[in-house]
Amino acid sequence: MPELQPSAPAPRWTRYAAIACLVVACAIFITKGLLPTLKPEGNYDFRLIYSCARAFAHGQSPYERDSVSRAWLNSDGDPALDPAMVRGPGTYVYPPPALTLLAPFAALPWPTATILWALLNLSLTLFSLAAIARLAHLRATPTCFLFALGLAMSPFLLHMKQGQTAMVVLACVCAAAHARTKGRPIRAGILLGLGMSLKPQLGLLYAAYEAGRLRFRTAIAAAIVSLALTGIGAARMTAAGVDWWPAWKRNIADFTAIDDANPTRTNPVRYQVVNLHYPLHNFTDNRELVQWTVYAVVGALGAAYFVIDLKRRRAAGDQPGELSSLSFVSTVSLIVAYHRPYDAVVLAFPLALAIARLARPPARPRHLVTLGLVLVHAIPLPILFTEAATRGWVPPSIAQSWLWQNALTPIQAYALVLLAAHLCWTRWKDGAELTKTPT
Repeated sequence: MPELQPSAPAPRWTRYAAIACLVVACAIFITKGLLPTLKPEGNYDFRLIYSCARAFAHGQSPYERDSVSRAWLNSDGDPALDPAMVRGPGTYVYPPPALTLLAPFAALPWPTATILWALLNLSLTLFSLAAIARLAHLRATPTCFLFALGLAMSPFLLHMKQGQTAMVVLACVCAAAHARTKGRPIRAGILLGLGMSLKPQLGLLYAAYEAGRLRFRTAIAAAIVSLALTGIGAARMTAAGVDWWPAWKRNIADFTAIDDANPTRTNPVRYQVVNLHYPLHNFTDNRELVQWTVYAVVGALGAAYFVIDLKRRRAAGDQPGELSSLSFVSTVSLIVAYHRPYDAVVLAFPLALAIARLARPPARPRHLVTLGLVLVHAIPLPILFTEAATRGWVPPSIAQSWLWQNALTPIQAYALVLLAAHLCWTRWKDGAELTKTPT
């Protein structure tokens, strides 16, 4: 018996509603995501990623402001849009394997590279949602709802607009899942290795999950790919005479201490950080205490899910629960490391899980809870709350209150913890349901 049976045929009115939602979502995605990235000032984040990779490809340091600026200026890009003018060296932290993978884009002039990157992100967005729908055994109507909700969610819109890299990771994870179901563990490992090389803080846990499932061929292949790309990148910079290691370490230290990844109260834009570190630093400035608290929370959730999943797999007729497990891994990966809202595109897994459960009778209230916790990320609530307070749209007595600062603004981080715990519960309950003989 598969983890999720194909969803039941939907009533005609539901199909029409799904199509209408999809049309609206496509319009939103095109106007708010795709079109802005095609403008000269679009792809804001990719401008920096591209410039660092271009410096790397030209044998210069991707971790120094001057070389990154030179790389942009010789790319046919607008000098007024030089990312080094607005982004400090603390944000030049892309690892050697990521630079190796991005070098082909960096070899192209900027006007060509930006369009190709936008088209790649668009293609991988559609591929990932289709692959996840297939993994969830969704019929046409639930698939329409998955596409509609996914395309209209803030993470997908922001990711497309900014030209980020998380969609490549999501696509690699989706393709690896399908390769594994076809009995191709090495191919799955190669794909996971590419994903975690491009964005380690997002892709690493998926490879670790394979090792936890004792699928060592996949995990080892992923590690080999990542190490090989790291070696190529390091060798390239060393051969060019770039003293990259001290600069990279310095930038990483600055990135977490005084730049974008700083979750403490000294960072005025820390509300844009998704992980659990941000709300915990509302109560203490002790970084070590917060770090170990996050590790303890994630460790407890991981141990609980592991035990529950192991028991479900030992139950007669139950299956590994791949979609449930990928949903859990996606959630905890956002909790434990630095992430911005666009990295929450990986919540497409629990989104599909909720839709699949609701479309497969008997739907339970807990499946609505799963959907609700995912949709907390559909709107950039922390940004909206902060902007409302800054612009004086709410009274200062409310905007400066304990509830506003410590509960409402970091609501997405809390929702991730609740979602991870809820996925443990639903894995237990839904796994038990799968062992029952249909009546």
